[in-house]
Amino acid sequence: MLSWVWEKYVKKNSEDKIKAMKKRVIVDEAWMLLPFPEAVDFLNTMARRARKRNVSLLVASQKFQDFYEKKEAQAVLTSSETKLFLAQDKSEIEYLKEVFKLSEGEASFLITCSRGEGLLKVGTDSAVLSIQPTQKEFEFVETNLSKQIAMEKLKNKSN
Repeated sequence: MLSWVWEKYVKKNSEDKIKAMKKRVIVDEAWMLLPFPEAVDFLNTMARRARKRNVSLLVASQKFQDFYEKKEAQAVLTSSETKLFLAQDKSEIEYLKEVFKLSEGEASFLITCSRGEGLLKVGTDSAVLSIQPTQKEFEFVETNLSKQIAMEKLKNKSN
Protein backbone atom coordinates (compact mmCIF):
# COMPACT_ATOMS: atom_id res chain seq x y z
CA MET A 1 0.00 0.00 0.00
CA LEU A 2 2.76 2.45 0.93
CA SER A 3 4.64 1.75 -2.30
CA TRP A 4 1.46 2.40 -4.24
CA VAL A 5 1.01 5.77 -2.50
CA TRP A 6 4.58 6.74 -3.38
CA GLU A 7 4.50 5.52 -6.99
CA LYS A 8 1.00 6.56 -8.03
CA TYR A 9 0.32 9.54 -5.81
CA VAL A 10 3.68 11.19 -5.23
CA LYS A 11 6.13 10.12 -7.94
CA LYS A 12 3.61 10.24 -10.76
CA ASN A 13 2.51 13.72 -9.66
CA SER A 14 5.94 15.14 -10.44
CA GLU A 15 6.58 13.51 -13.82
CA ASP A 16 5.20 16.54 -15.61
CA LYS A 17 6.20 19.67 -13.65
CA ILE A 18 3.61 21.79 -15.47
CA LYS A 19 0.72 19.48 -14.57
CA ALA A 20 1.92 18.70 -11.05
CA MET A 21 -0.77 19.48 -8.51
CA LYS A 22 -0.38 20.30 -4.85
CA LYS A 23 -1.25 17.19 -2.89
CA ARG A 24 -1.19 16.17 0.75
CA VAL A 25 -0.70 12.70 2.20
CA ILE A 26 -2.44 12.50 5.58
CA VAL A 27 -1.39 9.80 8.03
CA ASP A 28 -3.71 9.87 11.02
CA GLU A 29 -2.90 7.72 14.05
CA ALA A 30 0.63 7.41 12.69
CA TRP A 31 1.76 5.58 15.83
CA MET A 32 0.14 2.45 14.39
CA LEU A 33 2.83 2.34 11.67
CA LEU A 34 5.80 2.60 14.03
CA PRO A 35 6.23 -1.15 14.73
CA PHE A 36 6.87 -1.70 11.02
CA PRO A 37 10.35 -0.62 9.80
CA GLU A 38 9.17 -0.38 6.18
CA ALA A 39 6.39 1.99 7.20
CA VAL A 40 8.80 4.18 9.19
CA ASP A 41 11.12 4.27 6.14
CA PHE A 42 8.14 5.33 4.01
CA LEU A 43 7.26 8.16 6.40
CA ASN A 44 10.89 9.33 6.48
CA THR A 45 11.04 9.29 2.68
CA MET A 46 7.80 11.23 2.48
CA ALA A 47 8.96 13.78 5.04
CA ARG A 48 12.26 14.39 3.23
CA ARG A 49 11.44 14.02 -0.45
CA ALA A 50 7.73 14.56 -1.10
CA ARG A 51 7.82 18.36 -0.98
CA LYS A 52 10.21 18.35 -3.95
CA ARG A 53 7.36 16.67 -5.81
CA ASN A 54 4.73 19.23 -4.72
CA VAL A 55 3.34 16.87 -2.07
CA SER A 56 3.15 17.55 1.64
CA LEU A 57 2.94 15.08 4.49
CA LEU A 58 0.66 15.51 7.48
CA VAL A 59 1.38 13.15 10.36
CA ALA A 60 -1.09 13.13 13.25
CA SER A 61 -0.74 11.25 16.48
CA GLN A 62 -2.08 11.66 19.97
CA LYS A 63 0.91 10.18 21.74
CA PHE A 64 4.28 11.71 20.99
CA GLN A 65 6.13 9.33 23.31
CA ASP A 66 5.71 6.55 20.73
CA PHE A 67 7.80 8.62 18.30
CA TYR A 68 10.27 9.66 20.98
CA GLU A 69 11.05 6.06 21.91
CA LYS A 70 11.78 5.13 18.29
CA LYS A 71 14.70 7.27 17.10
CA GLU A 72 14.11 6.39 13.43
CA ALA A 73 10.61 7.85 13.71
CA GLN A 74 11.76 11.14 15.26
CA ALA A 75 13.19 12.22 11.91
CA VAL A 76 9.70 12.08 10.42
CA LEU A 77 8.58 14.81 12.79
CA THR A 78 11.72 16.89 13.13
CA SER A 79 12.33 17.20 9.39
CA SER A 80 9.03 19.03 9.01
CA GLU A 81 9.31 22.80 8.84
CA THR A 82 5.77 23.38 10.12
CA LYS A 83 4.41 21.83 13.30
CA LEU A 84 1.10 22.26 15.08
CA PHE A 85 0.91 21.31 18.75
CA LEU A 86 -2.41 21.12 20.56
CA ALA A 87 -2.91 20.62 24.30
CA GLN A 88 -0.35 18.20 25.71
CA ASP A 89 -0.26 15.89 28.69
CA LYS A 90 2.27 16.79 31.40
CA SER A 91 3.82 13.35 31.08
CA GLU A 92 4.98 14.07 27.52
CA ILE A 93 5.94 17.72 27.63
CA GLU A 94 9.60 17.08 28.54
CA TYR A 95 9.99 14.87 25.45
CA LEU A 96 8.48 17.58 23.26
CA LYS A 97 10.71 20.27 24.79
CA GLU A 98 13.80 18.18 24.09
CA VAL A 99 13.00 17.15 20.52
CA PHE A 100 11.37 20.36 19.26
CA LYS A 101 13.41 22.82 21.36
CA LEU A 102 10.32 24.34 22.96
CA SER A 103 10.82 27.18 25.40
CA GLU A 104 9.53 26.97 28.98
CA GLY A 105 6.74 29.38 28.03
CA GLU A 106 5.70 27.31 25.02
CA ALA A 107 5.75 24.10 27.06
CA SER A 108 3.76 25.70 29.88
CA PHE A 109 1.18 26.97 27.41
CA LEU A 110 0.73 23.53 25.88
CA ILE A 111 -0.09 21.90 29.21
CA THR A 112 -2.52 24.65 30.24
CA CYS A 113 -4.19 25.66 26.97
CA SER A 114 -7.88 25.12 26.37
CA ARG A 115 -9.48 22.89 23.79
CA GLY A 116 -9.07 24.45 20.38
CA GLU A 117 -5.92 26.36 21.30
CA GLY A 118 -2.49 25.43 20.08
CA LEU A 119 1.01 26.43 19.13
CA LEU A 120 2.09 26.75 15.51
CA LYS A 121 5.83 26.53 14.88
CA VAL A 122 7.34 27.38 11.52
CA GLY A 123 11.08 27.02 11.70
CA THR A 124 12.15 28.86 14.85
CA ASP A 125 9.10 31.15 14.91
CA SER A 126 6.03 30.25 16.91
CA ALA A 127 2.55 31.66 17.40
CA VAL A 128 -0.33 30.84 19.70
CA LEU A 129 -3.55 30.18 17.83
CA SER A 130 -7.18 29.44 18.48
CA ILE A 131 -9.01 27.05 16.19
CA GLN A 132 -12.72 27.77 15.83
CA PRO A 133 -14.21 25.36 13.32
CA THR A 134 -17.46 26.04 11.53
CA GLN A 135 -20.31 23.65 12.30
CA LYS A 136 -19.64 21.79 9.03
CA GLU A 137 -15.92 21.45 9.83
CA PHE A 138 -16.71 20.28 13.34
CA GLU A 139 -19.08 17.62 12.01
CA PHE A 140 -16.41 16.48 9.56
CA VAL A 141 -13.71 15.93 12.20
CA GLU A 142 -15.87 14.66 15.08
CA THR A 143 -14.90 11.07 15.90
CA ASN A 144 -16.95 10.46 19.04
CA LEU A 145 -19.68 8.06 17.92
CA SER A 146 -22.26 9.21 20.48
CA LYS A 147 -21.72 12.83 19.45
CA GLN A 148 -22.01 11.88 15.77
CA ILE A 149 -25.34 10.17 16.46
CA ALA A 150 -26.60 13.17 18.46
CA MET A 151 -25.60 15.56 15.65
CA GLU A 152 -27.34 13.34 13.09
CA LYS A 153 -30.53 13.30 15.19
CA LEU A 154 -30.47 17.12 15.44
CA LYS A 155 -29.91 17.38 11.71
CA ASN A 156 -32.85 15.04 10.98
CA LYS A 157 -35.15 16.99 13.35
CA SER A 158 -34.40 20.26 11.58
CA ASN A 159 -35.17 18.73 8.15
